[in-house]
Order: sequence, then structure tokens, then C-alpha cells
Amino acid sequence: MHRYLGYKIYQVGGLPLTPRSKYPVYCIRMCDSAILVNSGALGDEEYLLRNLLELAVDPKELKYLVLFTPSKEGAGLCRWLRELLRGLTVVSRREDARTFREGRGMEEFEPCPASLEVDDEPRALIKCDEGAVVAYYGVDSIVIITSEWIAALSKDVGKFLELSESILKKLEEFSIVGQVPRNIKAVCSLDKPVCVYP
Repeated sequence: MHRYLGYKIYQVGGLPLTPRSKYPVYCIRMCDSAILVNSGALGDEEYLLRNLLELAVDPKELKYLVLFTPSKEGAGLCRWLRELLRGLTVVSRREDARTFREGRGMEEFEPCPASLEVDDEPRALIKCDEGAVVAYYGVDSIVIITSEWIAALSKDVGKFLELSESILKKLEEFSIVGQVPRNIKAVCSLDKPVCVYP
């Protein structure tokens, strides 16, 4: 099972799709690759694979795993995915990287070091004919930008919407983004599978 949330964003894990993960796991389709945001909890491996395959995403298409929640429910499958998919790049905020690397304070979590630690600046992940996928961590969010639309996943949807104008201005400062569309089409929560369409 999966849920289409709009703008190439799909929920493939988390309640009610997988039994152990309380945080949503999102798959973002871009060109011939995909990004996973959060990984889900240990024990949800079969559910996650089934949901990806039902969405016609070969797990080998997953190029990036973006971790937001230093918890067993949000990042428990990180190490398993990394071992399964040798080319997977694990992305985390620099301030959370040590927690993912050492697993301190996280029960039932196998340490999973990030391949790419980012600060509060945009970073182009995938460039293709649809534009660029850019991670922005200033308000615990990832912003997906294509040539025509912007969507975001955020821990605090309300705060993100309040700051959206300043975020758009900041994104315009970075040449890796190019022309930034002026409207945000969707903002989805990283804590529960809910999207707002402003």
C-alpha cells in the first residue's frame, strides 16, 4: 500500500501503512530515481519493500535517504537499507549526525553514519529534466523544487508556512537552484501523514 500525497510525494511507511513506524516514510519520485525521507522502524522491512514495489519503485532507484528523526521509528531501517543498497547516500543534519553514527540514546537502533552531513543551506541532490531536488534544513524541512512547483516536508507545517516567504528568498540566493517558482504547492508533516495545500 501507498498513499499519493501530490507532487510526486508518496507515503510508503508509517501509520497506517506499516505497523511499527509512527513517523511517515515518504518516497519522492524524480526522473529515474527516488528519495526516501525517513526509513521506518526495524521489523517493517517487508512492508516497506512491498509498498515501494507496488508504487513501481525498484529499491535500486533509491539514491538518497534523508533522515530527520533521530529515533528508532524514523531511522530504524537506515542501516538495513544502506547494506541492501550499496549506492545509497544517507543524508542527515550535521547536528544529528553523531546520534545516527553512534546510536546513543536510541534503543533498538543499529548505528548508521550519514554519508552527507548538511548545515542550514540548500544542497542539490538530484538534477534532471524536472529541475533540482534541494534539501533545506533551516526549519527542520526538506524543500523539493522543480522548474514548475515547490513542495516541502516539515516537522512543523505551521512554522514552515509562516516562514515560507523568507525561505523562498533564501533559496533564490543559491545558484544551484536557478529560477525558483514563487508558490509552494504542498507542505507535508514529518510527524504524521498529513499535507496542507496552501
